[in-house]
Amino acid sequence: MIATFTQGVDEPLCEAWEWFNSLFKQCLAHGLDDGGQINTFLVGLRPQTKLMLNASTRRKIMYKTPDEAKEIIENNTSNDYEVLHDRILTPTQNGGVLELNSHDAILAQNKLLT
Repeated sequence: MIATFTQGVDEPLCEAWEWFNSLFKQCLAHGLDDGGQINTFLVGLRPQTKLMLNASTRRKIMYKTPDEAKEIIENNTSNDYEVLHDRILTPTQNGGVLELNSHDAILAQNKLLT
């Protein structure tokens, strides 16, 4: 039975959601309905992640139906996944010009300033 869940310190939302769902697939006799599963996930999130989800709903996500909450989480995990993997992409070189994504450009500027 799955009783608790905790998001890791450096774990992004998309990875936490993927891991959480894999736990429920492995434990078919978990004894929780959709509302219980969503509640277990939300309670285990870091405060910053909860704030982000609440901000995306304009009110606390805990007040949403399980289906609404799941849709909000999946939309946010999709965005989180894109941002996470956008940072991992390697810079490309184009005719002697190095192209950087915006995150890498900001990091390079900060490095020059220090």
